[in-house]
Amino acid sequence: MREKINWDIEENLQEFLDQLDPVISDWKGPLPNLREIFTQEEIDRLLTVSATSKYTDLQAYGAGKRFVEFVARSGYKDEPKVDEDGKPLLHRTTALHDATRRLRYDLVRELFDIYNRFDVNYTDHDGLTHFHAACACGHVAVIEKFLEFGQDPDCLNVSLIVNPPLYT
Repeated sequence: MREKINWDIEENLQEFLDQLDPVISDWKGPLPNLREIFTQEEIDRLLTVSATSKYTDLQAYGAGKRFVEFVARSGYKDEPKVDEDGKPLLHRTTALHDATRRLRYDLVRELFDIYNRFDVNYTDHDGLTHFHAACACGHVAVIEKFLEFGQDPDCLNVSLIVNPPLYT
C-alpha cells in the first residue's frame, strides 16, 4: 500500500491515512515498531498531514487524530536530525508546530509524546518553538521540563511574529 504513494502530494497522503484508519482503529495485539514500516521522513509527513487536517472534513480530522494517537501509543519517538558535529538541527518545522498554529490542541499532548526531547527546542520558519507550543496549550508538565533543561521563559523571537511564551 505505501509503495504506491506519492509522498509529495498531500491529497495522496490524506487518502492513505483514510485507508489506514480502519486498520489502526481496530488494532488488536502488540503495537508495531513503526520504524520497520516507515522511514522517519514518511512518519513526519503523515503526522504533518494529520496535524493540518481541516475541521470541516470530519473523516480526515478523525483519521488524523487517530493516527497521531496510534503513533504515540506505539512508542515512536522522533530522532533529531544532526549536523556534522552531531548537534541537533533546531530549525525544523514539525507536526507540533502545525498543530499549534491550527489550534489543534487535541493533538498536542500526543505530539509531545512523540517529540519528547526537551533539550531540543525546534523553531519553525516564523520563530514558533516547541516551548511556545507548550505554553500556548497550557501543557504545564512539558513547560516544566523545558525549564528544567534551561529554557529561557521569555525566549524572545527575533522575527517578532511570535510573542514570548509567557505572553501567550
